[in-house]
Amino acid sequence: MSRWVSILILSYSFLFFPVGAQSTIDFEEYLRLGLRSVDSLLSQRALLSTFKPSWIEKIDVRTETDEFDVDRQQYLVRFSPSTPGIRKAQMRLAALYGEKASLDRDQFRRDFIRDCYEDWLRIHRLSNQLKLRKNLLVILLDEQTVLQKLATQPDSRPKDLIEILEDISQLQIRIHRDEGRLKGLLPPGKQADFSGLISPETIAEKLLTTPQDQLPDWQKEALLRQQLTEAEIDLEKAEQKRYLDFLQLQYRGPHTDVWEEKLSVSLAFVLPFSPSRKLKIQELEIEQDLQKQEEHIDHFRFEDRVNRKRLELQQLFAEKDFVEDFFTTSSQQANTLASRYSKNESANPLLLLYQKRSEIENQLKLEEIEAEIYRSYFELQELTGALYQQPLRNLLLAN
Repeated sequence: MSRWVSILILSYSFLFFPVGAQSTIDFEEYLRLGLRSVDSLLSQRALLSTFKPSWIEKIDVRTETDEFDVDRQQYLVRFSPSTPGIRKAQMRLAALYGEKASLDRDQFRRDFIRDCYEDWLRIHRLSNQLKLRKNLLVILLDEQTVLQKLATQPDSRPKDLIEILEDISQLQIRIHRDEGRLKGLLPPGKQADFSGLISPETIAEKLLTTPQDQLPDWQKEALLRQQLTEAEIDLEKAEQKRYLDFLQLQYRGPHTDVWEEKLSVSLAFVLPFSPSRKLKIQELEIEQDLQKQEEHIDHFRFEDRVNRKRLELQQLFAEKDFVEDFFTTSSQQANTLASRYSKNESANPLLLLYQKRSEIENQLKLEEIEAEIYRSYFELQELTGALYQQPLRNLLLAN
């Protein structure tokens, strides 16, 4: 669905952002623009009408001829009445159907919100990696220049020049591809603004120490399913207590006594011994018990998934700290060696370039870890339902 999110945002943004000089867009504006487009689609959908149960369940009208004589034609009208219990059960069931329809409709909006978060994190990852890869391209081009100058010397290695040319080609292809992807995710003429983005350090401080108490979507759906089953059971029980089956009026052809001969009234009663209704109620009660068991299992799985996601975040933070310390120590050692070697007049300029190249490659590795932290943070917020809490909050905002 993420592809359609980008298409809707891009198509809708043409109405509000003229193509020209580039300006910035933060996540709040990005999300607001996306929700404006999806809400415009949802508002065009028809709303459910209000259900009003009738006091009459069914009306049957029959006619029968006698020797094809119109004067002897017979007419029969049969009314099947409802009861207050049936009407009450029907009203509750209709209200729950409306809640289900509303929940299904809101699911599309929640999916859109989730995809907006995913796209923005993808934009953040692509932007950071593009910046680092462009810096890396400058270093590689400098290496190419040095190697081309050294190619005239007797001890030169043509293989190094060929390898650096291949690295440059692969890097340029990657940059071109990522620029295209980034352009497809952003509105026309817009650049992403990450100035207010929550940092991994803030995520570690706030998220891992704050309990999540939001009601997840699966729990809302499970509760609604149980309520629907309970309402169906109530309706079946109310149907079982409907003792008056029908009221019948019958009119016959002309005779001598108008009231005795022409019009008759009949009543039909139903005794509550129907095995099919009892079987239906038992089936629904079994289904209700299974739904409660499934809810307990789902709750256990939910807590397990939340704990696993928190553990995953903790491991990512530990990995980030370890890699940062390791790269810092390695960089200090490399700087010391480069400083000593650069004092030599015959020092090879490639050494400093290799050092800078290694630093950028290390930054790319750190960027991958931070991107995983943001992804896990987003998945935890989506899992606990905090992502969709009303009123909507920008969970990528630092404050």
